[in-house]
Amino acid sequence: MNRREFLVGIAALSLGGCGISRSFDRASDAFDFWWNGMEGVEVSRAQVAQIPYATILAKIGRGPQSLLVLGRIDALDLHWISADRNVFVTREGRLVKTVGLPANLVHTRLAGPDPLTTGAAVRASEAAGLVRYVDVMPGNYFDAGVAARYEPVGEERIEILELQYDCIVVRERNEVPIMDWSHENRFWIDTDSGFVWRSLQHFAPGTPPVEINITKPAALA
Repeated sequence: MNRREFLVGIAALSLGGCGISRSFDRASDAFDFWWNGMEGVEVSRAQVAQIPYATILAKIGRGPQSLLVLGRIDALDLHWISADRNVFVTREGRLVKTVGLPANLVHTRLAGPDPLTTGAAVRASEAAGLVRYVDVMPGNYFDAGVAARYEPVGEERIEILELQYDCIVVRERNEVPIMDWSHENRFWIDTDSGFVWRSLQHFAPGTPPVEINITKPAALA
């Protein structure tokens, strides 16, 4: 992602008319200053600290890593927007929607409390399960049932832009009969706070998973 692409993406946020804060318009000069002369340089903790918005790093499969900025909050749904206007929507660590990709997770509906947020996913004594329903395009899959089972597979200290977090790694095994699709997601959940710092999540059949690292968490009221 070069400087021009980053600034064009930020400018687009202020003009998109989809609930994006107008503060992006006022922030464009700050982004210009931050990005100036930094083409081809890896993102660092100091650079992220200068951005006045929550941020994540996302990478699909073996593709390039991109910095996404929090552009919108709908209750617990966080809309992360890239310079090329792709959008990942997360809800307490779970990917629930994507926009602008060749294949997209259009909608997610949970049939009950999410084990990722209740803590059930990290307790080995509980056989935590969840059914959720998703819409996926292309393929015209609507309200497709996803049956998930959870298993904590160990503890791991991870590093995200120079900061370390002690996490419990949770494996989520998913079965989607109507799509003839089985896949496995992973979540790195903070051992103290229960916050999901890192995840590897599939969102459409035949598409590599997206790895999401939280570089600056959103401050939710």
